[in-house]
Amino acid sequence: MASEQPAMKTASRCRAPQTAARGSFIIEGYSRHQRLGARECIQSAAFDVGGYSWCISYYPDDSDDMALYVTLLTEAAELFITRFASIDGERNPSWGTSKFMKWTELEESSYLRDDLLVIECDITVISKESEALPGASLVHVPPSDILEDFSKLERMTVGTDVTFTIDGEVFPAHKIVLAARSPVFMVQLYGPLAEGNNWESITVEDMQPTVFKSLLYFIYTDSLPDMEHLDDGDHREMAKHLLAAADWYAMDRLKLICEEMLCRIVDAKTAETMLALAEQYGCRDLKEACLQYINYYLKA
Repeated sequence: MASEQPAMKTASRCRAPQTAARGSFIIEGYSRHQRLGARECIQSAAFDVGGYSWCISYYPDDSDDMALYVTLLTEAAELFITRFASIDGERNPSWGTSKFMKWTELEESSYLRDDLLVIECDITVISKESEALPGASLVHVPPSDILEDFSKLERMTVGTDVTFTIDGEVFPAHKIVLAARSPVFMVQLYGPLAEGNNWESITVEDMQPTVFKSLLYFIYTDSLPDMEHLDDGDHREMAKHLLAAADWYAMDRLKLICEEMLCRIVDAKTAETMLALAEQYGCRDLKEACLQYINYYLKA
């Protein structure tokens, strides 16, 4: 009796390269644009995602509901699929909706501030490529977990060789990790001036313990800790202090993250102080956002 031969494994691979981007449409003077009439449309400037040109179309008509559409401007596009999400998270395979949100709900919500409405649209363009892989082994490789490992390292005291003291609170850390993430720490801990100095214990002035703790978390994990428990004021202050820390330690990515956070929460009451902050730390986008608010209210 012939022995059974093991089944040969074959596989094919379908690649789905994707490009994602966010389009923003700022409508200043919301009340002045209302009730323009049926079929009247306000469109954003065109923006590019995945090689295609798009715009956001907003209809402030006489109906009870706000209408929003995403428009593909590129001619002769073979295929595009958009998934449009309303405010409550309901998803429909559509390119827009005439009942995105009731005007009464919008005007009573926090989405409308100081007569200014910001509409943001996330678009992902997916292309499809397939190739055959005859005889390939179907091995599942899990995603990288290096950030989880570094998150554990941040919470551990094993191997730490430097401590930071701030207002009586002590934070242990690993010199080599700090130096790899910040050129300032590199010079301080391993540069010429480090020889002969005891950098095993460092006192940090002019920084709050909670801010330094968040800074360390970012150094180890490349992300910020959860701030959902903070109210708007505390969130704003944390972002401002982290921006200063990022500038001091020359951590450009963290600095940009803080600038983006502040751009989202700037308003008429904070625009002037935020503008001074933007000029102090060279934050071009934050400065532009503040000037838009200030110029709008000067015209009003």
